[in-house]
Amino acid sequence: MARRERIVPLSPRQLLPIHLASQLDPTTVRTMLRDGSWIRARSGAYVSRMDLDDAAQRLAAERYARPTTFDHERARALAGISAVVARARVRGVPEMLVHQSAALVHGLDVWSMPAKTHVGRRDFPGRGTAPDLAVHTAAVHEDEIVTVNGARVTDVVRTALDIARFNPVRDGVVVLDRALRAGIPRATLDAAVRGLGSAPGSRRARVALEHADDGAESPWESWTRVRALAFGLPRPTTQLEIVTDIGVFYVDLAWPEMRLVVEYDGQVKYGDLAGGDPARVVAAEKDREDAIRAQGWTFVRMTARQLSTPDLFEGRLHRAIAGHRPVPLVPRPELLLRKRSAHPQGCALPASSDSRVGHKFAGSRAVADERRCWPTRRAPGGGLPGGPQRPRGPPRGGPSSRRCRRARGPRPRPSCASSSPGG
Repeated sequence: MARRERIVPLSPRQLLPIHLASQLDPTTVRTMLRDGSWIRARSGAYVSRMDLDDAAQRLAAERYARPTTFDHERARALAGISAVVARARVRGVPEMLVHQSAALVHGLDVWSMPAKTHVGRRDFPGRGTAPDLAVHTAAVHEDEIVTVNGARVTDVVRTALDIARFNPVRDGVVVLDRALRAGIPRATLDAAVRGLGSAPGSRRARVALEHADDGAESPWESWTRVRALAFGLPRPTTQLEIVTDIGVFYVDLAWPEMRLVVEYDGQVKYGDLAGGDPARVVAAEKDREDAIRAQGWTFVRMTARQLSTPDLFEGRLHRAIAGHRPVPLVPRPELLLRKRSAHPQGCALPASSDSRVGHKFAGSRAVADERRCWPTRRAPGGGLPGGPQRPRGPPRGGPSSRRCRRARGPRPRPSCASSSPGG
């Protein structure tokens, strides 16, 4: 059985024209905002509503569809990126885009688009950073920086690995699938992952690359494959060629040993791609499915709702493989973990850190100094990555209270330590 292989080059995205308030008359800015011609991209930077709508149209055209909510979100993120780059040019200090922001400029697929613009800086001031920026302090070599449409960004390999390291495995698989489909050799990505050594997030990047595949044609297909692997099925063959009585078809995911086909059934082909005749597309899809079933294959369609509901997804797969030759299932629940193993700013917490990462008060402990009477907590916004935890300010009855002064003596201090939430 043959497999279709096709390289789809990346299409870098153009930055949007930005109007900076520092270069305009305040009256002009107020007028354009009042009549709705401009939209605020970030503080002191504005984008034309027409330019924003055109950007959403271009992003949707990559999928041959009309703009959706996700396209408008990406357009707004692109406007924020453009505003950051424009202001950096005026200041004469160019910003370096990293992570999802760099992926958006490169044309890589991402699962979710963050509200903040991700930038990399060697010197992070800690305070005074704009709230719409996510600053990363990881070292980036000069040979890992490229210029795309006037913006300094990390190259495709570094961008994909950064996303894979500090985000859920699903996000890493989505971006690595697109990088492979763009023609980036797997050997290049393997070498880059090996070069990480034991750096924060390296294990997660290795897991994502291990399950990446160049056959995924959309992020939803990547997510379907990750869900099937987490369920316990072996690695599928993507874009497998199946010869039928009415023609040759290529399927999203196939397990030839079980004669099982799983496809993601999106709504785009029944809407924008239908050309105003969805009934024709439905009939063609039914004929295709029947022809594949006639060759002895079990055909399973998955929708976004089923992928989002584990019971529905696993139930359909259980029923699909029930009548086939038994195949040992090896569940991989680690593929579905959404909790980040590293600090979102790009620096991992120590492996021995307690469970305070997951809950505000879980696993809290007393500070080993005179402020022993209240638990420590994570600093708001995380503070500097990997920095010391800030203690909660002294509450009423804190260290200055008579009760805690007595507790500092040689006697045990159960009253102060045990009174903290989660202590």
